[in-house]
Amino acid sequence: MWKIALIGGAGGVLPTLVDKVEAWNEGVVMLWLGTAPNVWIAILVALIPMVVYFIIGAIVAYVYEDQSVQKALLLGIGAPAFIVASVNNAGNPPEQIKIAYSGSLGFVTSAYAQSSGSGPEVYLDVGKFVGGKGCETCTVTFWGADGKPIATEPLATAPSATIEVPNTAKILEFRGMDTNPAQVDLGKVYQGYASGNGKVTLDVDINRSYWNDFNRSLGAKGTQPYNFDVQLAR
Repeated sequence: MWKIALIGGAGGVLPTLVDKVEAWNEGVVMLWLGTAPNVWIAILVALIPMVVYFIIGAIVAYVYEDQSVQKALLLGIGAPAFIVASVNNAGNPPEQIKIAYSGSLGFVTSAYAQSSGSGPEVYLDVGKFVGGKGCETCTVTFWGADGKPIATEPLATAPSATIEVPNTAKILEFRGMDTNPAQVDLGKVYQGYASGNGKVTLDVDINRSYWNDFNRSLGAKGTQPYNFDVQLAR
């Protein structure tokens, strides 16, 4: 009985182990550990899904304890498949980033936009990316009100640490190879604007997320390790 459960648990872990070996051979594991804020937490995050898959495989095989060892192994391998299918089919749409305003700038007011006919000038502070220090593949795409792209700018090779946003842009979309896509609705930025200097600067950065690592270990290959972080510059 317990032998069947152990074999089923081993079967549940096998697909994940195969993925880990493949990632090791491709150098992904070393890069992943090298960029993690805390190596031990990153390792723990990777091990937890393996424990979950072992338990699922063991339970399924235990239910069919009258089966042979070979069937128990196959049951264990197939048991976690529904989780992998679920996380893979969830898709990876751009995250909608909300810009938080401090009390000094006020909260929601449309007086400026109504009086001027447009929002304030918006600039992106991308100093953390210039020179390839943050993300060499990260870009920002400016989308107009008609749903068509106006322009795409690479963040790492920007001519300066500040990028001016076209005044016809309505959506900012950030993308990068190892970073989950994100969008900023400039209409909401304009609504939250209350200062009178006619200028807003958004600080753009990326952050490593253990939650992303956990989802990737579960099998969500479309989830990337980093998230974009866009905040009002102080």
